[in-house]
Amino acid sequence: MISISEHCSRLRDLFEVTDLEQYMIFSEWILLASSIEKLDLDISKYDYTWGICESAHEYDLAKEQILKKFATELSIFSFIWCAIESLIEKINAPSHPDKKKRGKIRNICYFLNQNLRTSNLPYEYIESVLLFKKLSEKFLNQKKIQSKLDSTPEGIAGIGLLLVYELRNSFAHGSMFPAQPNEENEPISLQVNLVQTASRICLLTIQLIFLSSYEMLIEDFEKDIYVNGNYEHGFSPLEFAYRLHLEGLTVETPQLNLLDTK
Repeated sequence: MISISEHCSRLRDLFEVTDLEQYMIFSEWILLASSIEKLDLDISKYDYTWGICESAHEYDLAKEQILKKFATELSIFSFIWCAIESLIEKINAPSHPDKKKRGKIRNICYFLNQNLRTSNLPYEYIESVLLFKKLSEKFLNQKKIQSKLDSTPEGIAGIGLLLVYELRNSFAHGSMFPAQPNEENEPISLQVNLVQTASRICLLTIQLIFLSSYEMLIEDFEKDIYVNGNYEHGFSPLEFAYRLHLEGLTVETPQLNLLDTK
């Protein structure tokens, strides 16, 4: 797949070329997410004991490096989450039939499960959800994760966002401990990969939202798409939305039967 940054950029292309001015808030959040290169931190700024103990200093240096990576990925994720919530507001999906499961995120997840067949979901989406589930074992409450998996028997198109919602809540409510160096005092943590995977799932879910809602979003399904500097004539928004996350994007005419849930 392409980088998270370029993935954001292509999603912005998708919505901008369809002249959807009502999605400007979504577009601006996605722009912010795609624009981040890295954040700089200085954890020694107010630590007057910095460097006194050699072993502690080695750990602190690694900690600063991993926190830079973690803060960068968490910032990107936060902006992407703002974008997806903005988009969900505009879609205004029907309420979940189970009153106990109603809410903005639950409603859109149920909507996706009802409108997209599992067999037609991009493989990369399923792969990302499985990776997130594995990475979450060390950092998130597995009872809550399993509860979310058990509560969505109707499909998996929306399960990725539902699982990522648990990550979002864990840091939004302060229950997630920030990434730390590994046992060898190296600036390596799977928690960074967890947040990166969460960002990817959100971006892929935005594509799924577009695919399941395109009749509400655009009138001209064959409108030309301008893709990251290359003008691909006749490349419909529906085709672009299905494969925009892939490297070496090629123009084909697949028969997508994504809205048939039977």
